[in-house]
Amino acid sequence: MKILFILPRFNRGFGTVYNETETGIDYDYLMPVGMPHIASYLKHNGYDVSALNLNHIPGLVKDIVQKTVTDNHYDFVFTGTISIMYPAVRDIVKWTREASPNTITVCGGGIISSNPELMMKLINPHYGIIFEGEETALELVKRFDHYPGYISDNTIKGLTFFDISGRLNINPPRPQIKNLDALPFPDLELFGYKEYLEHQELGGWNQYPRDYPPRPYMLVSARGCTFSCRFCFHTTGPKYRYRSVENIISEIKYVVEKYHINFFTFLDELFSYDKARALEFCRQFKEYQKTIPWRIEMYCNLRVDCADAEILDAMKSCGNIVIGLGLESYNQTVLNSMQKHISPAQIKTTLEMIAERNLVPQGGFIFGDVAETLETANETLNFIRNNPHLSRGGLFMGFIIPFPGTAIYKDALKRGIIRDEVEFINKLTSTDYNYDNIYNFTSLPDEDFDKLKNEVFTLKYTAIPVSVPSKNKDGIVYVKCPHCGKIQTYRTTKIPHAQFSVGVICNDCNGRFEMGTRYIQLGRLAVKLLGFKRMRQIKNWMGI
Repeated sequence: MKILFILPRFNRGFGTVYNETETGIDYDYLMPVGMPHIASYLKHNGYDVSALNLNHIPGLVKDIVQKTVTDNHYDFVFTGTISIMYPAVRDIVKWTREASPNTITVCGGGIISSNPELMMKLINPHYGIIFEGEETALELVKRFDHYPGYISDNTIKGLTFFDISGRLNINPPRPQIKNLDALPFPDLELFGYKEYLEHQELGGWNQYPRDYPPRPYMLVSARGCTFSCRFCFHTTGPKYRYRSVENIISEIKYVVEKYHINFFTFLDELFSYDKARALEFCRQFKEYQKTIPWRIEMYCNLRVDCADAEILDAMKSCGNIVIGLGLESYNQTVLNSMQKHISPAQIKTTLEMIAERNLVPQGGFIFGDVAETLETANETLNFIRNNPHLSRGGLFMGFIIPFPGTAIYKDALKRGIIRDEVEFINKLTSTDYNYDNIYNFTSLPDEDFDKLKNEVFTLKYTAIPVSVPSKNKDGIVYVKCPHCGKIQTYRTTKIPHAQFSVGVICNDCNGRFEMGTRYIQLGRLAVKLLGFKRMRQIKNWMGI
């Protein structure tokens, strides 16, 4: 039994617009861990598993996929991602089935779990996997070992498929995996992880490491979530489960030794939900860091109702300089509507504690909830404007994206805001979710909603300070930090140009800013003075 996992091509950054005519190699993306976890699980159970990372191979995706599956005669091809990358996965399945009709195609991840009825029809794989994939994938492959040929099996939980009559079957969900420690570590080696690490650059998706070259590693210490925010979908299921500290430290030691990692990103959202576990991890990680001859940093996400001085001190002590936060709004009515279960007071207190420790927040405010008004939005906008010392360049703004499977998406269908699911998903994946494509879920008239968009986008593009490098010599950039005023040096191959800035963190005060050109500085000033909408009209008129 030969199994191939195909990682989609992300076209310069995870979640950006897929372009089937792209032929170049690009390493500026976040390496997913879901597919490597499932590949490792099947390999651990004795199967012949290989992987194809389309981001690392030049040429048309169609040619690469069809040559690979034709030359190697795979029994299974697994692929998957999140909803906004649906065309990339659709093409992988289409070209696999076209070139190798006997190969069984399986699709998983949030793209299937969030909306199996729609996505199975659009992508057309033989099988889809809902929520966690390890046990469902193994049971499916084992079934083919015993019964060669296409299987219509209603007994494999977590599986969806078309039966011989063409009717879509969605089997009952599989119980979520309780003992995450029993799972093998993800097999990133299959997906070209060494090659990926050798091409990471300061200022890319993994922009937090200040060592050069950055060698990041994405790690999942827990699955699921105990909360049900209306804009969020839990791709591994709703029940929250976490790994033991010992198991996490074992994975860290393994990859540091193997890949010389210098930065860890924890992808789970509730790092400090169990405070005792979080503190124990920080203690053990700090002890391990003492045995490594280079600096290792980390990045975790916190809820503001789970953050306190003890947690933040522990995180800072083991190199967690950037603190991820789910903020969303500074108005209580909107927070309640979102089902966030936090308060503006908790947001402010947490940001103050972060600033006191010279840390930098990585948090977003999202506008456009059903309860949003101009008054509620202004509370959030004014908080951001009036507290740059709390933002420290790390707070971002945008509008709610109605991802399939979320409560706000389902509500939009009921209200007729989204009239055609196929049209919507094509719109969401074919263009960036930008100024023109934002849906109005509020009760605001379109004229007022347009005013709100202009305010939000104006602040979004002017809130992060920009500093122009004084010189660039031998690959070292010299630039003054706009927060503390000290000259910083960064070794990077990413150099700012007319329409491209490089995000960095100050080595002295940990403030976040962008290295940019005078052109970018003037552009930001023009946006601030004229407003985003007006500047956009001028740029369109000039053909820029």
